[in-house]
Amino acid sequence: MVKLSSGQQAVETTKQRYGKDFYSKIGTIGGSKKVPKGFAVNIEIAKAAGRKGGKISKNGKDFYSKIGTIGGSKKVPKGFALNRELASIAGRKGGKISKRTK
Repeated sequence: MVKLSSGQQAVETTKQRYGKDFYSKIGTIGGSKKVPKGFAVNIEIAKAAGRKGGKISKNGKDFYSKIGTIGGSKKVPKGFALNRELASIAGRKGGKISKRTK
């Protein structure tokens, strides 16, 4: 017989007493309860926390606006845009091609 840890022994005892699907049942019950928690309870607290976080931001709104503009304007060639000849070959072979094929 394999020696079980105390936690495993407790699980086995619980399953013997309440059935093999005990943990499944209590998980279903817990997941189906609609209990308001956190910011759902008080929207004013959520708004205040959002304002506070926005003010504390180290870089500021202008920084993120600037880097977003830069990122969106970069035209980085990817895939077949780098090698038109390879794209042509792949097209003729139905997209099945290795980079070594010429």
